[in-house]
Amino acid sequence: MKKVELAVFVMLAVLVCFSCKTAPEVITTDTYYVSASGNDANNGLTAKTPFKTLKKALDTAKGEGAHKIITVLGVLNAASEGVSEGSSVFAARTTGDAVITIKGGDAAAALSALDAGKRVLEIVGNAHIRLESIEVSGGAITDPDIAKGGGGGILVAASTTNGATLIAGNGAVIKSNRAQVGGGVVVIGTGSSFTLDGGEVRENSSATDGGGILATGSTLTITAGTVENNTAAVQGGGVSVYTGAALTFDGGEITGNQAEDGGGLHIIGDTVMQGGSISRNSTPTNGGGVSVKTGGNFTLTGGDIRDNAALTAGGGVSVFEGAFVMQNGLIANNTAISAAASEGTGGGVFVIQGSFELSGGAITGNTANNSGGGVNANHDSAFTMTGGEIGGNSAVFGGGGVAVLGANARFKKTGGIIYGLDAPAEQRNTTTQDGNSVDVSKSSDLRQAVITDIKRRKNTAARTDLDSTKNGADGGWDIR
Repeated sequence: MKKVELAVFVMLAVLVCFSCKTAPEVITTDTYYVSASGNDANNGLTAKTPFKTLKKALDTAKGEGAHKIITVLGVLNAASEGVSEGSSVFAARTTGDAVITIKGGDAAAALSALDAGKRVLEIVGNAHIRLESIEVSGGAITDPDIAKGGGGGILVAASTTNGATLIAGNGAVIKSNRAQVGGGVVVIGTGSSFTLDGGEVRENSSATDGGGILATGSTLTITAGTVENNTAAVQGGGVSVYTGAALTFDGGEITGNQAEDGGGLHIIGDTVMQGGSISRNSTPTNGGGVSVKTGGNFTLTGGDIRDNAALTAGGGVSVFEGAFVMQNGLIANNTAISAAASEGTGGGVFVIQGSFELSGGAITGNTANNSGGGVNANHDSAFTMTGGEIGGNSAVFGGGGVAVLGANARFKKTGGIIYGLDAPAEQRNTTTQDGNSVDVSKSSDLRQAVITDIKRRKNTAARTDLDSTKNGADGGWDIR
């Protein structure tokens, strides 16, 4: 062989060898099939040789390594699964660190507990499940113990050493389940998490809190999908966030839910809303969209809270002994309207014995049939406004924009705009009787400000007119 030919040969060999060493690793995916007409003696590797039970498929798929997919053909239920363990028809326990996807292989695919008097699915310990294109329905469980009777549809629970994971992806529908607490899903324990990533949690019910979802001591994330038309007899028609739990709401919708308190969302843990929508939820008492209760913290940095309704107070957001921080976003077209003239306060936001900090965003188009169309800061509350806009709201008796009422209520304003009667019609805050943008009534000394436009007060009886388009830059107000 000539020297030139030899050199070319060596170069090609080196290139081939180099490409072999740098080729990407091929990650295999194991797929198993399950059908009620199958047999656990099958290998489960094809639609023609499916397993019969989800238990067999999970036992086969669990462990480390390749991504595992379990494809469900048709409906699996208590009859097909056989003898179930405890209070659940199906169980995924300690399946390993890898996420196992359970997906539907046809339009009828479902995990059902109909007529079994049990929860549909429990995911416990070091178990990590993703659902896609499958329905989880028919669960019914009545035990009042949250760890035993929580989650008519799905319970996601930590063991003593590990947290469990549930992801509801596109086409996953958790519906028509009921429980004593957390009708659709309960997420409980340190390290446990539930992510709604395109799925639906709808038409579930709870005899107490969390019609759709309840989280306690765990992590809840909503990035896409809907929590819709769920009901709770007490708190949190859509979602209830208990102490020690954290909700991050980035997208999707919480809509059309109902509860005695907190139609859409009930918070005594921590919630950050960065996007998405809370809409068309309702309650006969407080917090049509959101109810922040004792010790709860709610931060709004994006998204909208709109078209919610409360009969007593807080059509959009109600805060009782909790904290609400609004940095951006929109609270719009919510109502606090009651047949009783003494009720219907805080169309957009109602605060009592709690705090509300407004630094950005807009509160607009909200209505109260008593006082505080935009915001009602009531007894022992603190409302601080450093930015944002309050405009286009209405009330009957006072404070179309803001009402500050009752003993020890405080309103401090150093920025932002509250629009008055000098603003364009669509931005004016108005009342039916007095036309007040801001109404201040201090029951401790019966001091009352009947303000026909925008007034400035500094703990005195003196009042000064203030142009609403400049009211963020003229010394602010401090009402104690």
